[in-house]
Parts: sequence; C-alpha cells; structure tokens
Amino acid sequence: MIGNGAMAVFDAPLDQAVHTNALGPKRLLDFARGAARRPFVAHVSTCYVNNAAGPVFEAHLPPDWTPAGPDSSDLFDVDREVERLLEHVELVRSGGQGPVSRPWWRALAARLGKRAGAGYDAARQRPGGNGNRTDDAAERLVADGMRWARRRGWRDTYTFTKALGEQLFGRHRGDVPGLILRPAIIESALRTPAPGWIDGYRMMDPLIIGYARRQLTAFPGNPEAILDVVPVDTVVNALLMVIPFAHEGGGPDVYQVASSADNPLRVQAFCDLMREHYRCWPVRRSHTGPGSELSALELPELQRFLRRIELRQLLPVRVMESAYRLFERAGMGSGRRAALSARRARLTWLRDMAAIYGPYAESRTRFLAFNLHRAWRAAPAEDRAVLPFDVRGLDWQRYVQDVHLPGIERYLLNMGGQRKAPVALDAVLPDCPDGAPGKGAAEDGRQNTPPARGTRSSWRGAEQMLALTRSTSPAQATTWTTPAYKLATRRASLLAIRVIARLRLELGWDGSEQLPARGPFIVIANHTSHIDTGMLLASIGAHARQTHPTAAADYWFRRPAVGWFLSATLGGVPFERQSRNIARALALPAQVLRNGHSLIFFPEGTRSLDGKLGPFHSALGLLALASAAPIVPAHITGAAQALPKGSLVIRHHPVRVRFGPPIPIEHYLKNLDRESVGSVSRRLAQDAQAAVEQLARSAQQSEEEPT
Repeated sequence: MIGNGAMAVFDAPLDQAVHTNALGPKRLLDFARGAARRPFVAHVSTCYVNNAAGPVFEAHLPPDWTPAGPDSSDLFDVDREVERLLEHVELVRSGGQGPVSRPWWRALAARLGKRAGAGYDAARQRPGGNGNRTDDAAERLVADGMRWARRRGWRDTYTFTKALGEQLFGRHRGDVPGLILRPAIIESALRTPAPGWIDGYRMMDPLIIGYARRQLTAFPGNPEAILDVVPVDTVVNALLMVIPFAHEGGGPDVYQVASSADNPLRVQAFCDLMREHYRCWPVRRSHTGPGSELSALELPELQRFLRRIELRQLLPVRVMESAYRLFERAGMGSGRRAALSARRARLTWLRDMAAIYGPYAESRTRFLAFNLHRAWRAAPAEDRAVLPFDVRGLDWQRYVQDVHLPGIERYLLNMGGQRKAPVALDAVLPDCPDGAPGKGAAEDGRQNTPPARGTRSSWRGAEQMLALTRSTSPAQATTWTTPAYKLATRRASLLAIRVIARLRLELGWDGSEQLPARGPFIVIANHTSHIDTGMLLASIGAHARQTHPTAAADYWFRRPAVGWFLSATLGGVPFERQSRNIARALALPAQVLRNGHSLIFFPEGTRSLDGKLGPFHSALGLLALASAAPIVPAHITGAAQALPKGSLVIRHHPVRVRFGPPIPIEHYLKNLDRESVGSVSRRLAQDAQAAVEQLARSAQQSEEEPT
C-alpha cells in the first residue's frame, strides 16, 4: 500500500491540510491493520519536514518534536496537537475565532479568564469582511494555518502538517511493516510519461512563467542557496525500487530523494540558465524577439524584498485607491479604481508568494540520500536501466533548458509546436563513475548484492547524527550563543585577555589569515595549559566575538558559580566528555555551530602533562560531520611554561600560536555513502591530529633554527 495523497499546497486551508496530510497516514495504517493479510505500507512525505540547517540525514523525526523546541507552557504532543487543530477548525467554521486568529486583545482577555464577548461574528468584525461566513472562514483558515505552523517552527502549513503525518505514522505504526519516502522539490518528468511532462503548477513554475513574460524582475533568494529539485518520474521510480529493498532485503525504512548533497543546483546557476533560455526562446506576451536582452533576475534578501513591496508599491496603490474612492463618492469617478484594485491584487499575490517560497530560495540545507544510494547499488543492473532513480549524474543545464522549461511551455502554456524537441535521455543523464542511470552493468559485484544483515551501516549512525543536530532547540542554545546581556562583559574580557597576552606573555601568531571569512568553523589545538583558550581567542582577532570555547562540564560546570562566570566572560559551552551518549554530549556545541557561531575544541579531552600530543577523540569528527563546519588546526607553544598545571600565577614567558589551512568536510560527507559514520569520524579526527602534528614539527624546526 502506498500513501501518496497530499494537499500539496503550501498555504492550504488548515482543515484540508490536517485531514489529508496529517490524518491521512494514520487512516492508512488503520486500514492496513484491519486487512486480512498485513500489507507493506509506504508513506510519501517531504524532505522539508525537518526544517533544519546543514546536512539532514535519513532518520525518523523524534517523537513529539518541533523545530521551535519545547515550550514549558505548551508541551507538544502530536495527538493532542491534531485535536487542537480540529477544535480550532470547528470553532472558525462555526463563526468564532480560535486562539490563533482572534485579535490580540481578545486573546489576552481569554488568557485572563474573561469572555471574548457573546454573539461575536468574526466575518463582520474582520476588516473587509463581507458577511459570507463560508468564504471568510476559508480565508481565515489559510492565514491561521500559516501562523500556527510558524509558531511551531515550520515554514508553512504544508511542511507542518506533513511533519505531523510522519510523527503519527511513527507513533501508530506498531507492527505494520512500512517505510517513509521523502522527496525534495518535485518538478517535471525526465523521461516518463514524456520528457518535460508536468501536471499543474509546481513550486517554481509560476515564478518561471512570470520571469519569462517580463512580469517578474526580482524575487527573494540567496545566489549560493540550493534548489533541491528532483524529476517526478525519479521519485516514482525510487518508490518502486526501495519497497522491495526495504521489505524483502531488510533495508532501512527512511529514504530521501534529493539532489542537494550529491548534485547541487545553485539558485544563481538556475537563474542564469533560465535567462539564457528565454533570451533565445521568448514566450508569448513578452513583446520581444529572439536574441533580445533579458535582464537578470534580482535576488534580494527576503525581508528587504517584502519591505520594498509594501512601502514602494502597495502603499502608493492603496493611497491612490482611497483617493479615487472619495472622487467616486463625490461624483467625479474616472474608472481608474478597478485598474488599481487589479494591480493591488497582483502585488499582494507577489508578496504572498515571496513570503511562502522565499525561504526555500535562501535555504542551504542538504538532504543526504545514503539509504537511497544503498538501494541503488543493491538493485540489479537491468532494473536500474528500466527504473532509474539516481540523480547524481543529472546534467542540470540540459535538464533545465531542454526538458523542464520546454515542458512548462508545452504542458502549462500550450506552446507545444514552438519549441525544439527535448534531447535524448542519455545526453541529460550521462554515464558517471559510480553507476548512475544509463550504466549498462555494475562496476563491481558489491553493487548487485544487498548489505548483510546485522552489519554496522551508515544509516544507523545517521540516526545518531540527526539526533545530535536536534538535541537542543535554538531557544535553549541562545544562552550560549547570543547572550545580549553578557555582550559588554565578553568584550571587556576579550580586551583584558589581549592586554595580558601582549604585555605578560608576548603573544605572537601566524597563519590567522587562513581562517574562513564567513560561516562557522572549529578551531582545534593541543592542550597543555588553562591559558590555551585565551591565547586562541586573542589570536583570531575579530572572530573572537563569535567564537565560543568548549569546556569540560564535569570540571568547569560542576560548580554553578564557576560555570556562570565562564559563560559570562568567554561564552563557554559545556561538553560532557564522560558521557556515554555522544549525541547528548555534543548537543550544545552542535547547536552553537548551527546558529552560525564558531567553536574552540580540544580533541585530546584533557591537558597534556609532558607536552606530547595525545590521541584525538572521534567526537571531533562527529561534530564536524553534523555541522559541516571546517576544522582549523592550530598549535600552541610556551603556554605550559607560562601557566603549568597546578599553578595559579601566570609567569612571564613568550607564547606562540600557529594556524594551519582549514580542513574541508565535503569529502568526508561524501564518504558517508560507502562507510559508517564511526569510521569516517575517526578518520577525520586522525587527519586533524596529523595537521596539528605537522604544525608542531614546524614550530620545533623554527625554534631550532639559529636567529
């Protein structure tokens, strides 16, 4: 049984989205449980139920989890959440207002135990209400769904209700065998039923048509963001291939069909391809011929774009509309108000589209598909040729310009005879080294053999890493990352550290120009003294304000006063080095990196007594893989002589810090497809240790050279 029914509208009315997206999987399970023969249930969800930054692994959503994190005043329970949503829908349909849609003063009165007022008619009280309760209730449920979803931490009603459906599927599944398939942004078909085939407008299609007709010149987005696009027939093929792999071969039960991690399509690259295409193949109503100049699509920041729409375009239209309304009442109407109303409607539509789809054009989330790759390698070569579902070899230029855009024009704009025919599938999906679609035979026997049962595989480690990235909510991590009331204390502490380092320790450093200019990173170094952290903070310059040292929770935070002082002055983050649960131990450090701040991490776990570098803990590798943050190696000399272990007085001794080139993480993330998380993290920690040892040898050679 395949549960593929969904209300695939991002701002659908709340009642329709709840009944279809949230309750649909539960009803499917109830039907399967009552069947004479227990069927295998496949639930189709979406990758964006996670709503997380960085790499997202194929693992189940934690039970009763929200991106906004737990709230002590409103504990989240998925069954109770659905009941509350249905109660809210009934209240709105009956003419009242729920806690989300009522005005703030009525919400406040309800919280204080006062009545909201008898006989209150929301349709007549709402500005612009026409008294049609049915239409007004539908409009209000659309707005309430978006507000409810964003209050819980999701982007829109669609992802919110799909996440509820996944959690209900996991809670009520019981002994019913099944799997979850999460596709990313589904667009036109690659091959089946025809190249470019598309049924109805998808997420990007109205924007593409608006740009092609010269009606859209700007849309919010980040040029370096990733559009995680997958063809619709690829998703269908993946579903047909993973069901026997999961059911008969004992494979994992969560799969993501995505391209962002293995074959990313950047927003700027897509806009360039679209511009190049429509310069040569203009659509109707563009009033331009082939070869004419077409301006590039502007990609402003979302909030700036919305402010520009409201202040520069909507506000003047509303003012002129009000003026013409007064003229018409005075008998001096000119008929311009209808045109202004139409323009206001178009601008309002553009503003709403930007608010809904803008966050997707600014996302840098990468959805990893390791389980899907395992199913691909285990499938026979003849099945892969008939049902290809691997997008790692997809040529984006050919797909966008020769398949997707002509498909929009042919099937949505009825321009079938005006375009060149799409190229052959082999040109869009060329052979690639790892056995992409079109490959005649497998490169080795391992690809045709499913992995052995009971072996330690990457998907189990991926579950642990996913738990790591979600163990703490942003609200919980705020204490460590953005303490506004501690800002002055931190700046004063950093200034004092720099003064002591220069005057008392004669601090010197080199290689700091290699630090990444943007984004979070992890600074690692040898650990011989308590002043190591201060020396690193004094050496990284302006990065120190956004860099937080990790500190042993069992040593520094066992006394509340000491822990508070460390967090107030240096922004210290506790690390439970003795915990058996590595996900819990790295929860706060991972959250700091997710919030865009950097870390200082000592992988040895403790201070060295003899000055020799000890073995690095594999937790460093796991932390880097979970955050995709580069590792910056460093080596400190002279700190042990300035403040040896057991001493409380800083002696006058020169200290030197050397930074090495950052270690990128992309290569290690790709290896997770073939290796377990544990082996990759251990190798990453070993490579980081080798980099620090190389800096130590360089420091020793420089000291031995005659001055």
